[in-house]
This record gives sequence, structure tokens and C-alpha cells, in this order.
Amino acid sequence: MGKKIKKKKQKRNIGPKGEDFAKKIAVIHEERMKDLEIFFKAAVLSIYDIFRLYSVQDIVTSLFVSNLWLPNIASGIKHQFLLSIFSGRHVSAIY
Repeated sequence: MGKKIKKKKQKRNIGPKGEDFAKKIAVIHEERMKDLEIFFKAAVLSIYDIFRLYSVQDIVTSLFVSNLWLPNIASGIKHQFLLSIFSGRHVSAIY
């Protein structure tokens, strides 16, 4: 084999450096996911605090009306998220 072909094969070979890099990326990803999970839990708790300010009937009515309003059709995921938070928590835990 020629020198150029050997160099190309060496460049393609991942070897231990590539494995170390993959491990570092995995560690960074895990740390980032932990941070996002903490942020998500804090956001959900703040939504519970907002729900505590209103009656159950007001919350359900506002979620359904907001979901039916035509400009909000594109935000279906947001409505599903809020409704799942509201329905996933017992009403007595909110109030």
C-alpha cells in the first residue's frame, strides 16, 4: 500500500480517541439533561401556583376556550401540556 492510502486509513480509524470523545459527549449530555429536568420541574411547579389562583371550573373553561380559538390551533401541544398538568395532579393537591 502506498503512503497516502495508509494515511487515509489511519484518519478513518476511530480508535481510543474517538471512544474518549464519545464518553465525554455522553457525560455532557447527561449533565445537560439533569439541568433540563430541574428546569422542567420548576416550570411545572410554577404552573401549579398559577392554577391555585383560580377555580377548577375557570381553569378548565379557559383551557377549552383557548384550544378552540382559531389562532391557537397551532399551539395544540401547549394545550395538551397544560391539560395534562391539570389532570395529572389531584385537584385537592392544587387547592
